[in-house]
Amino acid sequence: MQDFERYGESYDENSAQLAQEKTRSCLKEIKDNIHIGMTEKEAEKIAAIILRKAGARKFWHPVHIRFGANTTKGYREDSEPDVVLKKNDIFFIDIGPVFDGHEGDYGQTFVAGAHNDYEVLAGNAEIVWNKVRTAWKNNAVGYELWEKAKEFAAELNCELAPLYVKGHRISDFPHEMITRNKMFDMNTVPAEKRWVLEIQIIDPKLNRGAFYEDILV
Repeated sequence: MQDFERYGESYDENSAQLAQEKTRSCLKEIKDNIHIGMTEKEAEKIAAIILRKAGARKFWHPVHIRFGANTTKGYREDSEPDVVLKKNDIFFIDIGPVFDGHEGDYGQTFVAGAHNDYEVLAGNAEIVWNKVRTAWKNNAVGYELWEKAKEFAAELNCELAPLYVKGHRISDFPHEMITRNKMFDMNTVPAEKRWVLEIQIIDPKLNRGAFYEDILV
């Protein structure tokens, strides 16, 4: 194991697992409170309330919610303003709360209503994620996982989003004190329970994107 894969002094495995479980639960509650006609800013305010109610007082990254055409935007790109969620639209949620000093991180894509192409796209993000996870279990190193992610996305007639999301450490807060290294830059196999695999794909025909992320276990 690499030095940058160590945990911080305050790390506790049970607390880390609970943090991720609470993060997933909060994301589901946020999704259930998002409705057609809402703006991204309105959704992010609701997310903040839900997360604080669950006990999050710190966040290792801000809440990111993207609607419609903004789902193609990279992590560091600003959303087009005043975009509202439409009927049968696609959207994704990405949250990074801190619970009891441990970082959670989870992201998923949904469809508001029914739209077959968007539902397929949302599912494809998870398919790519799972295929990359399988490659990781077969001992692919970090930069190989990036290449495989591009291949898997192409197999589904999608493109991997520009390299804004490269995978990162997860730990007791803040993981930046341990490392700012990115998983897709590594020439070693990422250790389990220490890295978040992020996948954002774009369907060029639909001009829409989908996102999925979770901890590699």
